[in-house]
Amino acid sequence: MDEPLFKKLKTEDSHEDKMNEPLLKKLKTEESHEDRISTHDNNKFVDNQDGNNNSHQTFLNEQNETNIKKSKKSINIYDRKNEEKVGMLHFVNQPCQFSGIIKQRFADFMVRECDLEGNLVYLKSLEHCDNGIFEDSSNQNTVVPVDVDVEQIKNFVLSEDKSKTLILKKDDDKEHRKLVHKYIKDTYKDIETGTEMLPDGSRAIILSFKCAKQQKSRKNNTWPKNLPKFCHFTLFKQNKDTMECISLLAKLLHVNASCFSYAGTKDRRATTVQQISAQNIYSKNLLGVNKRLNNIVLGDFVYRNEQLKLGDLTGNEFTIIIRNVQADDASVNQACNLLKENGFVNYFGLQRFGTGGVATHEIGKALLKNNFSEAVDMVLMPRLNSNDYNAESNAKKIWTETKDAAKAFEALLSCYSIEGKLLAALNQQKHGYNFWNAWQTLPRNNRLLYLHSYQSFIWNHVVSKRINMYGLSPVVGDLVLTGKKDQNGYDTSYELTDKDIESLTYSIYDVVLPLPGYDMRYPSNGIRQVYEEMLVADGLDINNMRNKIKELSLSGKLRNIIAKPTNMEWRVSL
Repeated sequence: MDEPLFKKLKTEDSHEDKMNEPLLKKLKTEESHEDRISTHDNNKFVDNQDGNNNSHQTFLNEQNETNIKKSKKSINIYDRKNEEKVGMLHFVNQPCQFSGIIKQRFADFMVRECDLEGNLVYLKSLEHCDNGIFEDSSNQNTVVPVDVDVEQIKNFVLSEDKSKTLILKKDDDKEHRKLVHKYIKDTYKDIETGTEMLPDGSRAIILSFKCAKQQKSRKNNTWPKNLPKFCHFTLFKQNKDTMECISLLAKLLHVNASCFSYAGTKDRRATTVQQISAQNIYSKNLLGVNKRLNNIVLGDFVYRNEQLKLGDLTGNEFTIIIRNVQADDASVNQACNLLKENGFVNYFGLQRFGTGGVATHEIGKALLKNNFSEAVDMVLMPRLNSNDYNAESNAKKIWTETKDAAKAFEALLSCYSIEGKLLAALNQQKHGYNFWNAWQTLPRNNRLLYLHSYQSFIWNHVVSKRINMYGLSPVVGDLVLTGKKDQNGYDTSYELTDKDIESLTYSIYDVVLPLPGYDMRYPSNGIRQVYEEMLVADGLDINNMRNKIKELSLSGKLRNIIAKPTNMEWRVSL
């Protein structure tokens, strides 16, 4: 009987999970054929590292291909060659491996984000927070005129239908109307007021939403005073990637996807919880889209002055079920114990490099070389040997063969995907294509992911080369963190000397390598040459990582080459 066991950092009946349970009933359960497949041994581990899943690397090997082919369900077969292409060459615990299937079900791979304070993100509340905020925002700065129905005005402002108007009760007192006009103008910058003549000859104030052009011209003044501009919320999703959710929210709320930001993307075929921030969007409006979403829930709304940025997290908690394990209990326990004790090579996982027609790091490289037309072409390139015949693949094929943005966009049917945004932007250009301008229509986090992917590709290969050259021990010239920040808030490093090596002060777990970028310090041993050679081969210069376009100037970052999962637990079940 199929009875998979979850074992998390916090037990299944923890207080947080009890709070989550009633909130998640709206999520669709998987009742597809895959739920009826019998399973054999199951194994689970939790890894609270840097948001990068290396379970493929640690647990699976070539034997998996034969085992998975026997499954009744079509599952992506593990292929070691895909990892080798992006530099993932080494295991810390090489002799001890076993094979199995991950992500057979959405619930087999669960991810909870860990914020900058070290708190795990849970979905706890489905209440908006606009009532108190509006009172605080308006009462501190403006005087509410007498005989004004504040609640009626609030409800109108939060309405999703921007074509509506609201006529207040009749008011023939001109001075009083002036006070009301001023109050609304000061409190709700995206609302326009006027005076309406009623059928009986009396007058009343009428409220309407400013048109898009007016709002755009005053975009910095369309938010209530003293109300923080960023609404942070928890996003719970299942079988959807982060950007797919962002694009859908932008579509439903009639805003640009660039209004949203996040600390990191989460896996698609998984159940994940993370934080998102939205600029100049009321929590009531965000909450209102829940009823129109499937397998997505928004909650835990709070207004803050700062938006989330990529990297604003300390890690992720993973709960993973591995099915059809091809090993005995002793071998599984040995492998998991070694993983817990020795850790793993801290590679960036395959998800960092995408699944499109061209790997994301290749697109990032083209951008760094200012080859914008090439970058756009690669995003719009069909997957090789793909049997997909959907609108997206058809649109990509049209663009690749004709370079006709109008025809390709017409075939795509939607402008909310990355491909759709690019084709929509190109289609609007009347006098030749400006590929950089088209690229700028993508949300900033999307654009940065391609650049980060290239940095990750270089880093993976350099780490593998460093292990080839020096093994898993610190050597002279290696870098370690000092625990201090520079004036720009970046980690600073210290270079190991002969004395440090002799004293055994540092271990391999302290050694870091930089993601390539400007003003980065590189190891003085042979590893710097590895960086130089890889960048030169790609047409880039390690000493000139700044670009005339600020966005394309890479700042770099230090990252531990070996990592250990924290609070790791596992259980084997028949």
